[in-house]
Amino acid sequence: MTNIHILSREPHLSQIITGYIMLNKKQCRFYDDSGTELYPYHSAFVLVEYQGKTLIYDMLDGYQYPEMIQYYLNNSDFYFKRSYSNAENHKLNLKNVQRMYPLGFNYHVSYRGHFLDKPNWKENIKRCLRIENNQYSSTYFTPQRFETIPSYKTQKIKVLFMTRLWTGEKQINDMRIMLIRELKRLTGIEFIGGIADTGPARELAPELIVPNALTNRKYYVKTMRKCDICIGTTGLHGSIGWKTGEYVAASKAIIHEKMMYTVPGDFSDGKNYLSFSTCEECLNALGMLINDPQKMFEMKCANEKYYLEYLRPDVMIRNTLKIVNSAI
Repeated sequence: MTNIHILSREPHLSQIITGYIMLNKKQCRFYDDSGTELYPYHSAFVLVEYQGKTLIYDMLDGYQYPEMIQYYLNNSDFYFKRSYSNAENHKLNLKNVQRMYPLGFNYHVSYRGHFLDKPNWKENIKRCLRIENNQYSSTYFTPQRFETIPSYKTQKIKVLFMTRLWTGEKQINDMRIMLIRELKRLTGIEFIGGIADTGPARELAPELIVPNALTNRKYYVKTMRKCDICIGTTGLHGSIGWKTGEYVAASKAIIHEKMMYTVPGDFSDGKNYLSFSTCEECLNALGMLINDPQKMFEMKCANEKYYLEYLRPDVMIRNTLKIVNSAI
């Protein structure tokens, strides 16, 4: 029996729970330790007891809590980190870093019987209301809700970049605002994008705000599935955002700001995505894909393959357990 301890109720953990449920729910026991004193740190971590070994799944955006990372590194046999960087490991002089492995892209995905979808009766009423209003409800977003079959397109190319702004994050905000403004000026494509209605958006770029109806997750995922090229930028703490995992799950051609974190497998610039550091480079990459339908299609297919081999929740968990089993 595999014991799975949930150390917080952050949605970042949904992918790990979903993976274990899909892989073998009958062999799993789930424990909600988010409010207990058994562990000193309650953040985006899942602790798993498997075959006499302790596994940690670290779903943090980056290395913003080094003391937490070091604690769980010291108290685990295998440590799988979403935002993995050899450079950051050495910079922080982490001990027992040989136990750490890259986990891969994170996105909010759920499944029937999901541990975090067992609320009390008050939360259940609220959840039903959220479903009616098409708001976040992890029960709705199963893996199949993202998956699409790659299509070959030469006309009516749809490009997606829907994003949000953050308080105090000038570099992130400036890049996102600049990209949206330039993408809106393009002709010859159908651009779907804008900025979610938040305080920072109203202050910095009110003219780019899109209606809430366009940013609720049910509508967004449905729209994303219909698009051909999806654009991603660096997230908080240098993270690779949820959108990128969603793009890969949906087999999209991707243009993405240069990634500072490592993922498993051969996910590479030029094959799975085109990278950029400036707005101009992003627009050039977009032009390249639009003018080369075969390249766009091959990228979609490469991302479908990567999803099936590394990112689908059950496959992601199976790959981590292979690492554990090979070392036992």
